[in-house]
Amino acid sequence: MFVGVRVVRGPDWKWGDQDGGRGSVGTVVPAESAESAKGVWVRWDAGRKANYRAGGEKGTYDLRIYDNAQQGVKHPNVNCDCCPEEGILGLRWKCLECHDFDLCHSCYNEGKHDLGHRFTRIETNSVPG
Repeated sequence: MFVGVRVVRGPDWKWGDQDGGRGSVGTVVPAESAESAKGVWVRWDAGRKANYRAGGEKGTYDLRIYDNAQQGVKHPNVNCDCCPEEGILGLRWKCLECHDFDLCHSCYNEGKHDLGHRFTRIETNSVPG
């Protein structure tokens, strides 16, 4: 994850309400030091700053990316494969392990496809379906 990316709780969240509660959003920030660079540092909108797991050896994810695509981005020729949304709005998630499988951000965030698969995040509509 890159500094500046907006995040919410992920599938392996186990940290209670230290993010400010379900639905709270935070921003990835630089690590406090080289020793603490393992994991991802997040400053929650509620004020707290902490370090979280993002994959690693065990494949645990405390965080998910919040839809921070440019406002107004639409993928007019790409439909979500898990919901009736026609022409995905905002972030589009393409599964790199399934043929021609795309998710809208809501379905990706709700884990409606195997999150053990690799995905690519598409923020602009210039990427072909």
